[in-house]
Amino acid sequence: MRKIFIDCGAHNGCSVRMFRKIINNPNEHQSLNQLHNLTKKDVGEFEIFSFEANPAFKELLEAIPGVTVFSKGVSAVDGTATFYETIVGKIGSAASTFNATKRDWNVDQGHKGHKEIQVETIDLSNWIKTTFDKTDFIMLKLDVEGSEYEILQKMLDDNTLDYINVLAIEYHWHKCGVSEEEHNRIVKEVAAKVKYINDTWDATGH
Repeated sequence: MRKIFIDCGAHNGCSVRMFRKIINNPNEHQSLNQLHNLTKKDVGEFEIFSFEANPAFKELLEAIPGVTVFSKGVSAVDGTATFYETIVGKIGSAASTFNATKRDWNVDQGHKGHKEIQVETIDLSNWIKTTFDKTDFIMLKLDVEGSEYEILQKMLDDNTLDYINVLAIEYHWHKCGVSEEEHNRIVKEVAAKVKYINDTWDATGH
């Protein structure tokens, strides 16, 4: 059995650093003690895969030891897509997105600008199914600025959530044009599939 941490929306590597702290020193993150107790695994046992479409973070991520980096955006399809890269924001280049509604929300909230670039996308559901087995222990972190709904729907359709033991996620329904009804449906269906979900994941500052 492999032990896997998949970091989608890796930013500058903050979630990898937070993950490593939680596994080896859970008292630093009291609200996530359940995650530590659930895994009961040494951090050194985990293979770590980071996905980040924003080229601003490529070198930072590749400098983190023990991490396989994909300079692609996770999606429901393999291909290319327009990526709205935040140039100046409240916390640097955070909040970049594939979602045009989320882009407009960023601007309204004070992110001063963005540029449009074309980036490669990867079908996360298919990648998981063809890379891992259901017997593997997989933690998936998904903070993808509005793309989570299409990705999770594809994983529901493909039964790929059966591979996931732990899901750490940030939802953006109120920022990306998804109705509360649709958000609630996805949340309910995902909760029926995944044993442990943390929807308060925030690695800012790590």
